[in-house]
Amino acid sequence: MSVPSITIADAIVTALNAAELSIDFMATREYVPRFEAENAAIVQVQVVPKQDSREIGSAANDNATIDIDIGVMKKLQDAVTDEKAEMDALLELCEEIKAVINRERLAGATDSICIGLAQAIPYDVEKFEDRIFLTVITATFATTVAI
Repeated sequence: MSVPSITIADAIVTALNAAELSIDFMATREYVPRFEAENAAIVQVQVVPKQDSREIGSAANDNATIDIDIGVMKKLQDAVTDEKAEMDALLELCEEIKAVINRERLAGATDSICIGLAQAIPYDVEKFEDRIFLTVITATFATTVAI
């Protein structure tokens, strides 16, 4: 028996790591996001299963909605004058990440499709004093689960 949220999260990691995007990174699947300060100069992308909701479907399957969080974090450069350009580039990367999975049936999870995307504000107000860009993209997938 497979766990749909893990299958989908792994498929997202594989798709993101295979994509050619404007900024290089290596996505990882985690259970608890832990961004490492010593690696904060590079973009860190962590994929975390968030929620698995199910409703009665057919006699053999339930309809499931799986939410997966994709966290994007980077410490901004010291020059405040470059802050806007750097954040613009990171937000562009977030748009590219969304484009990789939006409305897609990803390899390894072809029985699921991305039906929604939401993105939190592009920084954590408390962390921004430390010049850390942090945003979370929540991807919602629809799938069926055998019962």
